Amino acid sequence: EFLRQFKGYETTYDQDICYNITPKDITDRYDFCIFKYDTSCGSFLSYDKEVYPLGIWFGGYGVTSFAVSDLNQDGYFELFFTYSWGSGAHRSLVGYFDSATKETILPDFIYWGNDMVLNTDSNGILGIYHADCDIESFVDIEMEAKDRLASIVWESQEISVVEETE
Repeated sequence: EFLRQFKGYETTYDQDICYNITPKDITDRYDFCIFKYDTSCGSFLSYDKEVYPLGIWFGGYGVTSFAVSDLNQDGYFELFFTYSWGSGAHRSLVGYFDSATKETILPDFIYWGNDMVLNTDSNGILGIYHADCDIESFVDIEMEAKDRLASIVWESQEISVVEETE
């Protein structure tokens, strides 16, 4: 279905297989389907019969973790994701897809040289954490949350990333 829907991505690799990597809890509750190529790490969202790129993937892992919330309480869910890229200068970033506006937003928050994962704390606050990664393949990455780096919050009428202070 995704490959019929999406004709705009041309990989430069001879072998680059597309996988549906949508976590089961997201598949069961929301209309988001996340796809990723196993060599190029090209990462895409299929939503409402359209396809949207998720971040940048050149030289990195592409998308690595996901969370869904209606943080701005507009009645439409946002799909939050972490992703990495950077041949030679690895960086991990966060973004989100706003299903109300059908836009992908990439806040200005970079974690240089390491990876990060999304997680919700005991108070229900969506956080960004340092991640220890176990990489079986680019489409099979297990991530364990360690130190909290930032929170994703609704403040001043926008979704913001607020870095932890020491």
